[in-house]
Amino acid sequence: MTYNAEKMPPPQRRPTLRRTTDTWGSARQSDLARLRFGVVGLGSVGCMVAEALARIGVEHLVLVDADRVKPHNLDRLMYAGEADVGRLKVELAAEGLRRSATAARFQVDAIAGWIQQEGCYRTTLDCDVLFSCVDRPLPKDLLNHIAYAHCIPVVFGGVFVDTKRDGTLGQAAWSVVRSGPGRRCLRCDGQYTTSDVVLERDGSLDDPSYVARLAGGRPTNQNVFPFSANLASLMTLEMLRMVIGASWWPESGGKLHYSYVPGTLHAVAEPCRDHCEVVARTALGDQAAYPFLVAGPEHLDRSPPSSVGMRLLARLRNLTQRLVGGRSS
Repeated sequence: MTYNAEKMPPPQRRPTLRRTTDTWGSARQSDLARLRFGVVGLGSVGCMVAEALARIGVEHLVLVDADRVKPHNLDRLMYAGEADVGRLKVELAAEGLRRSATAARFQVDAIAGWIQQEGCYRTTLDCDVLFSCVDRPLPKDLLNHIAYAHCIPVVFGGVFVDTKRDGTLGQAAWSVVRSGPGRRCLRCDGQYTTSDVVLERDGSLDDPSYVARLAGGRPTNQNVFPFSANLASLMTLEMLRMVIGASWWPESGGKLHYSYVPGTLHAVAEPCRDHCEVVARTALGDQAAYPFLVAGPEHLDRSPPSSVGMRLLARLRNLTQRLVGGRSS
C-alpha cells in the first residue's frame, strides 16, 4: 500500500498502542491505521467490529445504518442501555467509538441511511475496506456488487441459529466470506439468491405471515451476544490477514465456517460458478450500474467522491500483486 505522506501522514507511535504496534510492527500498523473502513449495519456484530477497529488504532471509520435501538436489541447491542431505546444506532455507536478510539487522529462518520440509498452507496465507494454486518439480501447483493465492480474488499459475516420446537438450541453456525476479484462471491457461496433480493424489493420479507410460512412457524434470524462476539472477531481477523499478512502467509480459504455444537472451524476455498454475472462486473465501476439504488436522504452528498478513480487503480494494482503472491510496498 502507498500513501501520500503530506496528505495522510503516518501515525505517530503512541503508548496506548504499544502492544498492538509491537505485535505486527510499525510498518503494518501505519498501513492499517490510514485505511478508511466502512461498517454497514450497526447491530450486535457491526458494533463489535467497529469497536475492534477503533481499539487497534484505525483513524477513519464510516458507519452506515438507518435503524434505531429497540428493546429487543438490549441483550446484545454494545453501547446501548434502556435510556437509548429510540436512538439511531449509528449515532450511539459513534459516541461510544470516540471514547474507545486509540488513534491520535480519529474520525467517525455516522451515516443514518440504508446502503441502497444513493448517497450512502456513494459514501461507501470512498472506503478502502467494507464490513457487511447485515442480514438482508438486498444490501448483501449491493455490497457483493461493490466488491467486484469497484474492487473494494468486503468482509461478510452471517449467523444461523436453529431453535427447536421445544425452545431449545438445535444448532448455531456462523461464517465469514471475503469477497473481491479472485475470490468466490457471496451469491455463488449460496448466502442469498436473486429471488431473495426480489422478495425484499416487493416487500414480502416485511410481511410477517409470509416470513412465518417460510420458517414453518419457528423462530428465525435469532442471535445472542456470544455468537455475535465470535463472528465479529473472525471478521476482524480476516481483514487483518489481508492487510498485515506477509507474502509467505498461506491463504485462509474463501470461507471460514464455524459450527457451534461440534465446535469445528472449516476453511473452504471454491471458485465462483461458471459465467457468474457478479464476477463479470469486475473493475467496471459505475459502468456496471446497480439497478436497485433509490434516492437517499437529502442531507447526503450524491456526487461521486473525486478520489474513487485513483483508489480503484490502486486497488487493482494491489489485488494483482496479492493474487500472484506478492505485496505492494
